[in-house]
Amino acid sequence: MGKREWRWLWLGVLFCCVWLPPGARGETLTVATASNFVLPLQELAARFEQEQGVKVVVVSGSSGKLAAQIAKRAPYDLFLAADTAGPARLHRAGRCGEAFPYATGELVLWIAQDLEPAVDWQGALRGHRGERLAVANPANAPYGAAARDALVKAELWEQMRDRLIYAQNVGQAFQLAYQGSAELAMVSLSYALSGKGREGVYYSIPEAPLLVQHGCVVRRSKHKKLAERFRQFLAGETGRAMMQKYGYEAATARVEEKR
Repeated sequence: MGKREWRWLWLGVLFCCVWLPPGARGETLTVATASNFVLPLQELAARFEQEQGVKVVVVSGSSGKLAAQIAKRAPYDLFLAADTAGPARLHRAGRCGEAFPYATGELVLWIAQDLEPAVDWQGALRGHRGERLAVANPANAPYGAAARDALVKAELWEQMRDRLIYAQNVGQAFQLAYQGSAELAMVSLSYALSGKGREGVYYSIPEAPLLVQHGCVVRRSKHKKLAERFRQFLAGETGRAMMQKYGYEAATARVEEKR
């Protein structure tokens, strides 16, 4: 091989080293997400992998439990919570970088078989008198806390307490209702808009607060730049479109709208 050929070969090697996506160098991004956001995140992760050549591992659970794991140095790179409090506490404790908003979610009442459609969610609860209602544990799950707050505000908490089935997270609450262990569930809109969710019906809950969801990059992460790139991907056009498919809005837009 002549000098000219060797020169072009080395230029090709240099080009690959500079331009190959991080995944080509064996990098993996581990994202811990609240259960309400796992469905859109799976699609987002697949698209990011396709575009960036990066392996994305998704770990889901309640926001409280994931935050506790990160406080104990769990090997996550990025945390996407269902609230603002968890990432803020982790930032103050030095476990995460500064918290950022990424989505605004909504709580709904989901019913597998609604034989007598009601005017609103309160009427639906009364129409399904005696049936079990699945909710995420308010102690660990922001959507569970929102369900409790909505029931209290509607003066239905005492009536419903004996009918409640507590799930570890909002995803499990949906599964309990979908599989028949409960007849109703208070879950994130994302589950109601999923393939399985469309088999039932859902009612909006005006009494429930909107959940502005925050995330943070874990300080011990070895892939901070990659985590930041995924954060930017969430905020981009593709990310926003995928989130809207599951009923989420860009958190920054909704926050400005409320001011």
